[in-house]
Amino acid sequence: MSVIGYIIGLGDRHLDNVLVDLANGQVVHIDYNISFEKGKNLRIPERVPCRLTQNIISVFGVAGVEGLFRQSCEHTLRVLRKGRETLLTLLEAFVYDPLVDWTPGLAGGLAGAMYGGQGAGEGQDKREMEHGLTFSMLGVRVAEMKGAWLENQHDLVAALFQVEESIGVWLELAAGLAKRGEDLTAMHRAMSMLKEAEVNPGHRLHTLLDIYQRHKAIEGGATAAKQQVLIFTQECDKMVALHQRALSSISGPQLAKWGQEVTVLLEQVGISSCNTVVTFLENAGQRELLGQYQQTEQELMTGVRRLGEEVKRALDQLNMYHALTSLYPAAGRTQHRVNMYSMWGNKLLENFSTETCDQIATEFAGLFSVQPTRVRELRTQHVKNMNMQLEQWNSEIIISMQRLYQKMMAENIMKPGKSGVLEELGRTREM
Repeated sequence: MSVIGYIIGLGDRHLDNVLVDLANGQVVHIDYNISFEKGKNLRIPERVPCRLTQNIISVFGVAGVEGLFRQSCEHTLRVLRKGRETLLTLLEAFVYDPLVDWTPGLAGGLAGAMYGGQGAGEGQDKREMEHGLTFSMLGVRVAEMKGAWLENQHDLVAALFQVEESIGVWLELAAGLAKRGEDLTAMHRAMSMLKEAEVNPGHRLHTLLDIYQRHKAIEGGATAAKQQVLIFTQECDKMVALHQRALSSISGPQLAKWGQEVTVLLEQVGISSCNTVVTFLENAGQRELLGQYQQTEQELMTGVRRLGEEVKRALDQLNMYHALTSLYPAAGRTQHRVNMYSMWGNKLLENFSTETCDQIATEFAGLFSVQPTRVRELRTQHVKNMNMQLEQWNSEIIISMQRLYQKMMAENIMKPGKSGVLEELGRTREM
């Protein structure tokens, strides 16, 4: 603002005409009545170009006027010079219609205003005035030609865009040429290496075929190993799926239903079917065939009973297996060998590298290694404690059953011996 005030001759800059915005510290000027160096004609003339006191300079800091203030002034002056035509166009109105109070005491009227308050022959030189008017008219003509200049500017921008595109194409071609130069250099280097190999029988290029064959052998072995890992992983996944399917089959009411079906089947085995053909075979005189039929039927019934007992025993084993597996912790299933093999196989198929193999080997050693570890010792101690607790419960149950047996024998509730025990068990089942 100091530079702008200097350019337009702004005066009367006292504290009432210079305000400060307390929100951001910006200085705001008001009251532009004393302009165009009118302050020089005041009762006490103002000779300074702008208001720059020692207090203001102290606010500028260590750099003073040679710091940011000087840079701002220079930048403002450059902007004003760049837009001087616009400024002259705006000030041209004062040439044709000057202010009356420019004439001291209003003595000279319009002529005094035009010639600085003096007579027409004693004021500003007429030739300088004509020069000023000529330059002002030039500014008007420039404003009239602004449209054509703007159109030329648009054409120039379009041409510059085309030049930019052409430069981009040239840069691409230059990059391609540089790439071809690099390829040519690499070919020359390869040619030199080939010539060295022709001269030197022990050159490493002579072993290139062996190296390639070893590489292909290793690559083929890696592919075969990856295929074996894939097959093994699929088998493990199949085993896990079958195990989950088997657990879901025996975890519901299916075992009880199968047991009832086997019991009904064993009850129906005792019904003989030879009674329907006895009369017919006796009347036909085929007693020998009847004996063979009865013997075969008896063997068949015996085999069916034996098969039913085996099936019931298998169902009991499955029921016991389900009861035991339900007591296993969740980690015992997820960390089973088959599950871990499946997980490791999938991980290895995703990243078939030596780092993955080392990681899997480390995890395997931590879970299934025969070497004693802290985790394995804790698991072994846990199994021993559980085994001792189960043996203690078994001893307590046997002692309790012996006491109940002796009490029932003393009260004559049960017959003595094995037959009495079986009879009591049968009665309990019927209840």
